[in-house]
Amino acid sequence: IEEPEHSILRKVFLNDFVIDGGIGNTKVLVKRTSFYRSDLEKNRGIYFQREINSKRLSGNGIQRILFYFEPMNADNWATDDFRYQALPGRFRSLSRSLVKDTALIRIADVNLSRGSYWFNSRNYSHYKDDMMSFIENIISEYNVSRDNVVLYGFSRGGFGSLYYGKLLDLQVVSVDPVIDASFFVESRQD
Repeated sequence: IEEPEHSILRKVFLNDFVIDGGIGNTKVLVKRTSFYRSDLEKNRGIYFQREINSKRLSGNGIQRILFYFEPMNADNWATDDFRYQALPGRFRSLSRSLVKDTALIRIADVNLSRGSYWFNSRNYSHYKDDMMSFIENIISEYNVSRDNVVLYGFSRGGFGSLYYGKLLDLQVVSVDPVIDASFFVESRQD
């Protein structure tokens, strides 16, 4: 038997709203297309953060790009802060571990309540095309050789890196990718 709250949330999400704030038990709903955070950039419909570690620059400019496909925040998927949901904060020190002259691009999956596993959805039918254009635009912006671009992710983000790496013929590092979401789709009707 489905919980009434889950049924209501599913209807809200189908109308392209995300939870972004709350007071007590009351949630604030925002249209995904109107979602805004000053610490997130938006390119087409793709939300992301750039991290360029100034201590890791040699003066030759950006020579490499690591696109990091964020995982799902499984700990608290209905958090009031959707930015935390979309960018759960794992591997915050990642840019310190990269070779010099590397831009880290953290990509947030803001499509649907817990992300759409990097796929098109009823609410965002051209997500895949926007994602591919976004990646190509960033590569072009930094004028980096495609041989120096890596797509990285784990869990749901691992699937995103595999999927777009194959579509764009780019290098991939994928850790424990979640490829089958049937539990959520069938069991939870999500």
